[in-house]
Amino acid sequence: LGIGGLAVAFAAKDIIANFFASVMMLFDNSFSQGDWIVCGDIEGTVVEIGFRKTTVRSFDNALIFVPNSKLASDPVRNWTRRKVGRRIKMLIGIEYGPTTDEIKKCVNDIKNMLINHPDIAKSEDIAANKRGLKYRQNIVSVDDYAGYKSNL
Repeated sequence: LGIGGLAVAFAAKDIIANFFASVMMLFDNSFSQGDWIVCGDIEGTVVEIGFRKTTVRSFDNALIFVPNSKLASDPVRNWTRRKVGRRIKMLIGIEYGPTTDEIKKCVNDIKNMLINHPDIAKSEDIAANKRGLKYRQNIVSVDDYAGYKSNL
């Protein structure tokens, strides 16, 4: 009886882990149906959140069934919760020929182009998009929590 109970406990270990992971995910509210998420090599739109698994539709239209224990233990990137702005990192190389003044002028030209570009998020864009949103004020950064980024 003891060996049989041990075998059943090992067999039910994954089921119990997935169930408690689904309960944790419901309370965390990390993502919901319709959100675009990335977790490891899994990327797509959340179709359904169940007690054992979460169904994700990938961008090549395949259904991926992800155990909830994986989503609860691995980092999940939720692209849907981003409202305005995203980070784009570029490395710009220069030759050894330019002078310091020429490099400073180039940096200022790039900064002015980014500030004046219509597709770059600005503080006034964020203020226009946030109207009507209410969050707890004891959060470290309300803008970060809401998904707004505007810094260059």
